Amino acid sequence: MESRSFTTYAWGIGCYFIGMNFLAQSFRYKNIVVASVMFIIINIAMLLVVTRVVFGDQLRVMHWWGLALGLLSVVVLELAR
Repeated sequence: MESRSFTTYAWGIGCYFIGMNFLAQSFRYKNIVVASVMFIIINIAMLLVVTRVVFGDQLRVMHWWGLALGLLSVVVLELAR
C-alpha cells in the first residue's frame, strides 16, 4: 500500500506541474484573471471526476451547480473584454 500511495502522489504532482505549465503558457494569450479562473474550474472538475471514479462518491446537485457557476463566470469574464 505504501508504494501505491507514493506512485499516486507522484502522478498527482506530475499532473499538477503539467497543468501549471499550461496555465503559465495561457497567460500569453488570455487575461490573467480569465486564465486563473479557467485553471481553477478545470481543477475542480478533475477533482470531482477523481472523487467519483477512485472513491465512488456520488456527485450531488450542489457540485453540478458549482461547476455551472464557474463556467458562467468564465463566460462573463470573456464577454467583459
